Amino acid sequence: MKEIRSLSFWKRSPNSVESVYSLTIVPNKKDYQLQINIDNEKKERLLSNNEVKALLSLLFDTYQIDQCPEEYKAFRYEDDKNNFTLKFFLEIDFKDYTYLCIKGIHPFKQPHYKEIMDTFTNILEDK
Repeated sequence: MKEIRSLSFWKRSPNSVESVYSLTIVPNKKDYQLQINIDNEKKERLLSNNEVKALLSLLFDTYQIDQCPEEYKAFRYEDDKNNFTLKFFLEIDFKDYTYLCIKGIHPFKQPHYKEIMDTFTNILEDK
């Protein structure tokens, strides 16, 4: 598993498509810092190495996000919260690699769309 420099995710609010919920995970000294922003209310907490490893394993081994169809892979410049065709945007920046971005655009057609949304919704809601 590659080491990450950061992981960020945002999704549209269920209450308003103009509002987004977001999270960022960045390495700390021994663990990871999780920053959550919901309706301009910010929360922070620590995540263990095992929690982040489990999340990355879920994303790469189970959902195989690195093998998703090209139409769902994105470049950083596509991260535009004003583009309402985007339902979510996931960016993973690797230490010894480049980055991987996934854009959520087709809820019923895109592979693992619901699972990715559910995974990050659980983190956002602290479940």
